[in-house]
Amino acid sequence: MKWKNSEKDNNESLKDSGKLLTKRLIYISLPAMLITATFLILLLELSSYPGTLDDTQLGFSAEIIKAHFAMMKSEDIFLFILGNLLDYMFLIAYGCFFYSSARYLSWNYQQGSFPLKVGKMIAWIGVFSAICDAVENVFLLSMTANPVGFPNWLAIAHSTFALLKFILMYLTIGWLIFSFVLNKIPSTSKRINCKVPTDLVK
Repeated sequence: MKWKNSEKDNNESLKDSGKLLTKRLIYISLPAMLITATFLILLLELSSYPGTLDDTQLGFSAEIIKAHFAMMKSEDIFLFILGNLLDYMFLIAYGCFFYSSARYLSWNYQQGSFPLKVGKMIAWIGVFSAICDAVENVFLLSMTANPVGFPNWLAIAHSTFALLKFILMYLTIGWLIFSFVLNKIPSTSKRINCKVPTDLVK
């Protein structure tokens, strides 16, 4: 009996430690995300890149991107490259924020419950969205090596990973909002966490 109580206490201690670590990661990644996003937007604005989100990241068109690059000076291209290099810091920050937030919100769910399983999966989906962003940037930076003569497949690959990034990102954000609301409604959370009694299944 004492051994079982000791094991339970150890599990609770590990749970509390894990929750504290994820909470600290949220506190670190959130301001890092906001700061890097601010400088990222500033650099892209200074680069005078004329493209939009739709025709660049989701355009699947090399011709449009080449036309935008053709309107930019070499100094503008340099600032554009700096901005996309800084984007790696931003994606690391939001990847950590997505993961830690999803894990933190999942701590209150009962072990083995459906919301807990989904929360763990969403945490990694948030990380994969950042990985897709990193790969997307590889193709975009490759275009800047030859702004008006790069191979057309680079734009298609770039937009493919951008589309996948946004799908995973919005899925993660949607779950975080839903899970946050769920955590604020104890009665709803309790009902969802409840396991079906085995005698009722029979």
